[in-house]
Amino acid sequence: MKKLHIFLVSALFFSFALFVMAQEEAATNVSPTPAPVRGEVKRQVKEVRKEAQDKLREVKDVFKTEAKDARQNLKETVKDKRGELKDSMHDKTMEERKMMRDEFHDRVKVQRQELQDKIKTKREELKENLKKIKDERKKQVVEKIDQGLDNLNDRMVKHFSDVLDKLDNMLDRVGERADKAAERGADVSSVRLAIDEAHKTIDSARAAIEAQSGKTYKVEVVGEERLKSDVGKARQALHADLAKVKEAVKAAHEAVRKAAVALAQVTKVSPSPTPAVSASPTPTASPAATQ
Repeated sequence: MKKLHIFLVSALFFSFALFVMAQEEAATNVSPTPAPVRGEVKRQVKEVRKEAQDKLREVKDVFKTEAKDARQNLKETVKDKRGELKDSMHDKTMEERKMMRDEFHDRVKVQRQELQDKIKTKREELKENLKKIKDERKKQVVEKIDQGLDNLNDRMVKHFSDVLDKLDNMLDRVGERADKAAERGADVSSVRLAIDEAHKTIDSARAAIEAQSGKTYKVEVVGEERLKSDVGKARQALHADLAKVKEAVKAAHEAVRKAAVALAQVTKVSPSPTPAVSASPTPTASPAATQ
């Protein structure tokens, strides 16, 4: 369309130039030229020049209008395509995250079920090893502590998993608000980076929880004189492992908080509060009772 307009304008100017040259040449070759004839030639040249100028303005106006419409149509088309692509990518990411979350819970559930056989075998071995202990009260306390270690690990695995689910849901809301801010023209690139980093940190914490869900802690009974120390070693091992998982969850919590803060800096609104992470992996039974 643009090339056609340029061609029409060029052709119009060329025709006008040829006409003017022809009239001037005719006026020059005809001598003497009566005054009425010269006046008529000038009048015709003036009319042609005015007609050419009017046509030129008309062509320019048409070209400007069509160019403006074309730019607007292109802008709207690009905006629509970007919106469709963004929605598609967002929905796909949300769907994939939900699928990953569900798969994580399924794996942990299966792992805890499979662990029951190991726990059963471990307790039978513990009961056998406790036969060397004469004090019946101490035997009962040790068995109770052994069960408490497994129960505590199970509770903390569920607790940490619930915290990550809450963090994941909050991160989804941060992403949705970032999308709305982007639609209003805000630069949310820093928020996107913070969200991606938070997703990675949550995935890392989930891997730590999954590994922890398959663990059990065995009390090695050497003798009655070392019973307290043997129980303490099992409890310390559980405490150390839970502390590592807790740190991974806290890192995920901090990453989500940073994403919310990044969003607040862009949208000038206060970030939503993130769920607190609190865990105190302390067995209910005290090894002091075995003294």
